[in-house]
Amino acid sequence: MADLGLVKTLAGAFGTNEASLTLILGLLAGYPLAYFQRQFLFGKSATLHHVYFTLTGLGILYANFGTDILHHVICVFTNYLLMRTVGPKLLSVQLAFLFNMGYLLAGYHFCASNTYDVMWTTPHCVMTLRLIGLVTDHFDGGKDPAEQSADQKKLGLTRTPSLLEVAGHSFHFGGVLVGPQFPMRMYLDMIEGKLTDNSEGKRPACVVPALKRMALGLAYTVVFAILNGYYYDDYMTEPAFFESSWLQKYLFVLIWGKVMLYKYVGCWLLAEGSCILSSLTYNGRDERGNPLWDSCKNIKLSKFEMVMSFQDVIDSFNINTNKWAAHYVYKRLKFLNNRMLSQLFTLVFLALWHGFHSGYYACFFLELVYVNAEKQAHALLKVSPLVSSVVRHPVARPVLLVALKLVLLAHLGYPLVPFALLKSGKWWQVHKSLYFTGHWPFLIFIAAAPFLKKLLKPRDSKTSKETKSD
Repeated sequence: MADLGLVKTLAGAFGTNEASLTLILGLLAGYPLAYFQRQFLFGKSATLHHVYFTLTGLGILYANFGTDILHHVICVFTNYLLMRTVGPKLLSVQLAFLFNMGYLLAGYHFCASNTYDVMWTTPHCVMTLRLIGLVTDHFDGGKDPAEQSADQKKLGLTRTPSLLEVAGHSFHFGGVLVGPQFPMRMYLDMIEGKLTDNSEGKRPACVVPALKRMALGLAYTVVFAILNGYYYDDYMTEPAFFESSWLQKYLFVLIWGKVMLYKYVGCWLLAEGSCILSSLTYNGRDERGNPLWDSCKNIKLSKFEMVMSFQDVIDSFNINTNKWAAHYVYKRLKFLNNRMLSQLFTLVFLALWHGFHSGYYACFFLELVYVNAEKQAHALLKVSPLVSSVVRHPVARPVLLVALKLVLLAHLGYPLVPFALLKSGKWWQVHKSLYFTGHWPFLIFIAAAPFLKKLLKPRDSKTSKETKSD
């Protein structure tokens, strides 16, 4: 890891640690690197691009994690050998899952502490998904076209990529630290100059959109740095937190949860901006003919800031990882013939991908509970015309929307407490001090939902007539 006096001084000034600041500087380094690529490599040979992305990505990793970059190099080379030797077979996908997840989990086991540390496993968890996706796309591309889904036809690889292509894709500076995820097909399209808003083959007009994302990323990062001085994780382990009233604790968790997410939002926006500048994110044009640069978007800002449901939070936050999990895990569990089980196994996989700490599993368990409680509530509206009419009433609707927003805000930070504090001895005490009010109301509602459906379901008209005739 880079040990520069300037970095240490800046870290002290911003009230953060060197590792976190070096990570931010690594994300910002993507902008001059992407601009150089756009200005001087656009239209040049594919080999030159692959070498450039490989060397610059490795350079950023070395500046952050020193010789620990060997872990990334080993995994990239191993997955290439896997595709080359086993070929596009189901066995290669199974081995890719086992090897990549095994390597990542071994890293967590031997290197992780009781707090969230920025270390080589931070970017390696991103690379783990990228490499598993790469091998799976190689398998999908080898299928009979009649057996391929629409997504598999779009992302599948019809040939084995070269080692240089795999390295360039894996170490692209825009996604090497914190994501986003992007498939090999997208990467190769960028290399071939297909991802451009200029049909004449000129350089894409992506500078302004990239700088806008960078500005937003810096703004969120600064806001987080300021507010984190007041709403920080460890406060929830201090006596002052437990000595405060229930309402004060809940309000703290509510505000802290939003502030904590800004850390991720800032990093993702900075990474996305450098991907835009390298033209990787071109996604066609909208209905007005304006170019879209959103294929690597990991956060929908307007939706995230104005969420009205727990599903809105999921749909607007960490989008690329959620898409990856849906395509490479959830949809491949169709053989279970049970959506709930498929969702459960997908969330368990994502929790395991984060690490062994109990907090990850507690967080994803609550996500499953909240989303399913929300689905049950929507189902009740469809069952009962009376309830549905009340909800849509012009007087009742604004009141209910405000109530819904308050419920959402009150429980936004609650499931994030385990995610941040990691150890059960810490997060359990926080939830206990809040009387588990983010647990039991939702669990009781889910358990009662089937009975409520029967109670609210209108009686069949034929049955009503027979009753009257009797």
